[in-house]
Amino acid sequence: MGARALAPGDVREDIGRQEWEMVLDVLIEIGDVHPVSVDFWELLAEAARQMMLDRSCRWCEWRAWEVQHGTVRATLSLVRAE
Repeated sequence: MGARALAPGDVREDIGRQEWEMVLDVLIEIGDVHPVSVDFWELLAEAARQMMLDRSCRWCEWRAWEVQHGTVRATLSLVRAE
């Protein structure tokens, strides 16, 4: 999910134009950065399912599972062999 800097007014405009996929992407980005509930992810998964966005639906279901069961996230990077 690509990050884009948005103000609340931008999101309201997306809602006004019924740009539901863009709104969903913003909510996913918020959930990826801030702690949110299992219910939040389940609602987003249902919204994605209704919009037939399979990849977003699977991501939201996975994130709900992570919130419910706990996870450890690590960022891996390669270093030079020398």
